[in-house]
Amino acid sequence: MLQVETQVEAQVETLGDAGPELVLLHGWGSSSLVWEPVLSWLSRSFRLTLINLPLELSQEQGDPGQLLPQLVDRLLAVAPERAIWLGWSLGGQLALAVAQAAPHRVAGLVGVASNPCFILREDWSDALDEALFVQFEDALAADAHKTLKRFVLLQAQGSENQRREVIQLMTALSTADSNTLACLLGLLRLDMREALKTLQVPSLYMLGQHDLLVPVALADQLSRLRPDAQILIQEGAAHAPFLTRPEAFTQQVMTWARQISI
Repeated sequence: MLQVETQVEAQVETLGDAGPELVLLHGWGSSSLVWEPVLSWLSRSFRLTLINLPLELSQEQGDPGQLLPQLVDRLLAVAPERAIWLGWSLGGQLALAVAQAAPHRVAGLVGVASNPCFILREDWSDALDEALFVQFEDALAADAHKTLKRFVLLQAQGSENQRREVIQLMTALSTADSNTLACLLGLLRLDMREALKTLQVPSLYMLGQHDLLVPVALADQLSRLRPDAQILIQEGAAHAPFLTRPEAFTQQVMTWARQISI
């Protein structure tokens, strides 16, 4: 385990003292521990800020439209003044919301296995079916721990390193209570397509070839929505491409970062 400097009651960690700033936001049901396999690679080129969700909130419940700006404010309060924001799954949606709210604070956006609109719409086909999402919400309410474990298996399914990724994802499971997990899950109902379409910062989207949650076919819709975005597909990966091939993943991020003005 790399040594880190801890702030804000262990919810924010920083690593490294040189290079451009890079903020890492993990996905739903996970924690910052999930980034462990890529930290040694990323810290060679960036100063890292790992933010562990959920941050302290003035309200634990409420509709997603009210919760999102509150989370954005908390994220900006603990983040560097200007950084690349890299978010995995739900973390990508949060990073997009930060870029929309404060583009001057965001040098670039990297969405990893993230969808600006996670729920199926008539004009957005590569997303989660509403009925299945409701079933997942019900399962979470009935047994949060069991649901998290099942979610891990779903995230790793199809990866060329499935067994290893299950272990890594299990190790990084969130310790948040079920009510908080439900509130964060509700954020996936938000439609962030307009935010991506009008984004004022460079963007990179990275998708897993065998992802069951964010289909690789999303690449075409992302290209139409954001023609200037760079879109990369990680071969052999499922929902956590940074765990499948950590070195290749970080090299792609570093290559893209060198191409943008930070």
